[in-house]
Amino acid sequence: MALEYGTGMASIGEQVEEGQQLLQAKQDSDRSASFWRKIAVGSVAIALVVCGAASYGGAAHNSTSSAATLDSTDSCGPCGFGICAASMCDHNSAPFVCTSGGAQTGCAAEASTWPKYDDCDSCCDLSNCSKTMESGDDKELTKKCGPCGKKDCQEFGGYQRCGLGAPYVCTEGSSKYGCASDKYHWAAMLDTSCSACCDMTDC
Repeated sequence: MALEYGTGMASIGEQVEEGQQLLQAKQDSDRSASFWRKIAVGSVAIALVVCGAASYGGAAHNSTSSAATLDSTDSCGPCGFGICAASMCDHNSAPFVCTSGGAQTGCAAEASTWPKYDDCDSCCDLSNCSKTMESGDDKELTKKCGPCGKKDCQEFGGYQRCGLGAPYVCTEGSSKYGCASDKYHWAAMLDTSCSACCDMTDC
């Protein structure tokens, strides 16, 4: 009986020790979890600060860019009828055209390109050309594309018939024999490119 009692006491002692070990493990686990929670909270806080700074910086950059674009656009006023008719620049993607200097007729997406560029003395904005052309105020044009005479019909009609889709033909200059659908296209061109033109519709 004494042996059995001693064995029983030893078993209880082991259980107590095991319980203490489990309690210690739980406490260690709780401390570890608390540590990682602090790390997580700190990380979130840092991320929020960084995002806030980035948002502020982006807003400041956009504000500065808008102001710069406005100032640059002011440097290139609206294009007149003649340039609207003659320019080959895309009115949407590259509306700023150089009007004098070595880069004359050059196109740019940003107004700031001109006239600060060394080879451009002045520029204008083609964005409003649709309204300008609708006005039909072609007084500044030095030439008109009137109906082609018999001689022109024979020469240009036989060599390269433009067709009703582009009946306006350049008859003199480096663009001779060129066709256009816009009646003002050749009329607005520099004389070195096209000094005379006519309409082949009735040929």
